[in-house]
Amino acid sequence: MHRLLQDALSGAIDKEAQLRLVYRGIYLDNPVPYDDARTIASAQGVDLERLWGKGGFVEKRGANVRVLGPQRRGTVERVETMVDAMHRACGLWSQGKSTEIIKLLGETGYGQRGAFWQFCQAVAESLINGSKEKQLLEGLLMGKEGYIRESAEVVPKGKDEDAPEQLRRLE
Repeated sequence: MHRLLQDALSGAIDKEAQLRLVYRGIYLDNPVPYDDARTIASAQGVDLERLWGKGGFVEKRGANVRVLGPQRRGTVERVETMVDAMHRACGLWSQGKSTEIIKLLGETGYGQRGAFWQFCQAVAESLINGSKEKQLLEGLLMGKEGYIRESAEVVPKGKDEDAPEQLRRLE
């Protein structure tokens, strides 16, 4: 993980994102025995069971576990982690919804966080050339500067309840 992040902002990457990087760095897209996945999750300080089921980015089938990419996960309804934000942004990018990406990144604050962009870049670099997830991330990252600039205009949710005008401007 530190090699992928080049140690610059690894402390600013949330635990779930760290789990995602370590798992996919070791196992790629392959399912692994639950105990192996739990060991990696525990080392990152993550409760693995909390991440599977409806809306999660971990899939459990029988005795195996797999970390999902955005194309396998489907629509992300709630953004609680960097992985959620990355997957949601990739889904929106694949649909050509740049205004919604800007709104998502502005409301969550991730658009202005260098650690988020470094995480997305590290994930893209860890993937096999030609994979759908890599294509989605590279497409999202191509628009990074515009998303950073435009998301700065959006008031993060819960930060300023008296400024709905700025949010309406993007809807």
